[in-house]
Amino acid sequence: MLGGSKSGGAVLSLLLAGTILLAVLALQKLSEAPTEPSSSGAETGELSSASADGFRIPRLDGMEAVEILEVGTLRGVVYRYISPPLVFTQGKFILYDQELGLLYEIDTLEGSRDPWTRLYDFSQPRRDRRPVPLYARDLNGDQVPEVILGQYSGGAYCCTTATIMSVGVPGVRNLGRIEGISGLPFEGLEARDLNGDGVWELIVQVPLPVSCVSPSKAPLLPTVYAYRDGQFTRASADFSDYFERVLRQHLREWRLRRNRTVSILIHTSLLHSVLGRGDEGRTFFEENLKDVLGELEMVGVSRQACENDVMRLLDRVGRESRD
Repeated sequence: MLGGSKSGGAVLSLLLAGTILLAVLALQKLSEAPTEPSSSGAETGELSSASADGFRIPRLDGMEAVEILEVGTLRGVVYRYISPPLVFTQGKFILYDQELGLLYEIDTLEGSRDPWTRLYDFSQPRRDRRPVPLYARDLNGDQVPEVILGQYSGGAYCCTTATIMSVGVPGVRNLGRIEGISGLPFEGLEARDLNGDGVWELIVQVPLPVSCVSPSKAPLLPTVYAYRDGQFTRASADFSDYFERVLRQHLREWRLRRNRTVSILIHTSLLHSVLGRGDEGRTFFEENLKDVLGELEMVGVSRQACENDVMRLLDRVGRESRD
């Protein structure tokens, strides 16, 4: 019995040694085989036809193209890393030209279900049919189209960053960056020609945290950005007619007792400050705060604390509107 056990053990040892030897040889064989360079960017990615007109979009390692946008003769692609189903994941937005390849690239944050990165759509709604998206438009009158790229920062109550870019081939030129815009792209941004001069302005809504209301109900401050000296910069003071119209509409709705909330009260008061009439804004707030005291009680904020916070905010907005 003992001799048979030794014989069996020897056989098992030989089999194990043989298995290990084969594994070592296989690993050596793999290490000697030539390796393909890894694709770390769009220039080296595998190409695949992505549109009916033959425009070819690079594939990026570990990423999927979740949206392809037609931007004139260019293509904007939103990529997202292939990852477990989390709330969000890292991504990229890349602008391609058919002949020149990659023109612009930026890292992004994308939802795990839907992409968060957007290009502003300049098309106007039509009753008879759904409009064809228009992602590029000459905003500053230089005969070169611009795009507005919106990126979401993530977070429960936060913001969009908008980047305005001139997309004339062979290069992309940055014309401005606006941070802290309310909501997802483009819930808090509107492009309009406010004064009819053929140059477009951007109206953005910026949430202003204040102790009187929860973050989700933060009052929104409308701010106008206009094209000046090669950049879109803050220019609310130059568009008083627009703010006067908005203020009249809010005052009319307040008199009709529509949407009387703390947030609307602060928002209407801020419009006075934007127009350089801070004293009127303070008076309006103080005289009408009594109508929304119930809302303050619900969030556990005292009248005095709310008043102090809003007065500081009105002063700040008034100073900024004069800069």
